[in-house]
Amino acid sequence: MIKEQKVSVILFKERRIIIFSVIIAIVASVAITFLIPKKYSSFTIIYPAKSNSLKDVAISPGFGYEIQADRLIQLIESQILQDSLVNKFNLLDYYELNESESDWRYKLNEYLSRDININRTRYLSIIITVTTKDPDLSANMANYISLIVDTIKENILKENTKLAVKLYNERSRIQTIKVDSLLNLIFSLSKETGGNQKDNNLYKKRKEEIKERQKTGSFTSADESILTISPKNQTLQTEKIINEYFHERRILYSIKGKHEESQDILDSPMPKSYIISEAKPDYRKVSPSLRTNLVIAIGVSLLSAILLIIVKYKYREIKEELN
Repeated sequence: MIKEQKVSVILFKERRIIIFSVIIAIVASVAITFLIPKKYSSFTIIYPAKSNSLKDVAISPGFGYEIQADRLIQLIESQILQDSLVNKFNLLDYYELNESESDWRYKLNEYLSRDININRTRYLSIIITVTTKDPDLSANMANYISLIVDTIKENILKENTKLAVKLYNERSRIQTIKVDSLLNLIFSLSKETGGNQKDNNLYKKRKEEIKERQKTGSFTSADESILTISPKNQTLQTEKIINEYFHERRILYSIKGKHEESQDILDSPMPKSYIISEAKPDYRKVSPSLRTNLVIAIGVSLLSAILLIIVKYKYREIKEELN
């Protein structure tokens, strides 16, 4: 019985079962290996830029830090990029998915998660690995991801800048109306006569200020109108209007400055990620692996055969004891 015999002796006696099991496993693994579609991988390596400002990157070029790498990975894994990838390479047909099915999006996410692998290395670079049935498709998808992620990032970040440009443009329009109304009031004062002679010192002071602006090149049409105002009309009320005009004009210049700055940011391209290694088609299949399948099949068949033999002898032993 099994406890009175050495296991090795029992296995030798039943070697035919073991050999037969291994042969079946080998044949099955070879067949399965050739029946399963071949998969090919390609990868690209990129580094994020240190800043979203092209000016900052030009002054201080270099690769990004951990936070930039994490943000870039989030964008790569975003629904926006996924949809762009699906449309670009017609992946619904590739995965044989039908949008009329209720779970097509779930299946698509599962397939993409399986075939696209994003890893951040200890050097803070990002490796994008794509595995498909076509080596050229794998390389093209990896390269497309490394390029389109910058476009997606730029579009997202510039959405707020577009709002700022629109806001400053509207504020500039309203402030221009206010400044023009004060300027027109100054023009009307320049044509009037009369007034109080005791306020001539205000006129003289304003004239001196205007001469200083003429020297610095900041002379305006408003200054020209102020010079035409008769000293008799240069009253405290006139001074208040003029001061209000220059105050509102400074606000207008500030708004226009912010508008121009926002517009410049909107018109300027954003820095791109650094592509360290472009994906190339690799025609060596990564799966299925015949060697791996053989090792697994032989291992499973051996264990199964041995277990079957032990169960067989154990059953005989129990049967004999009962008899």
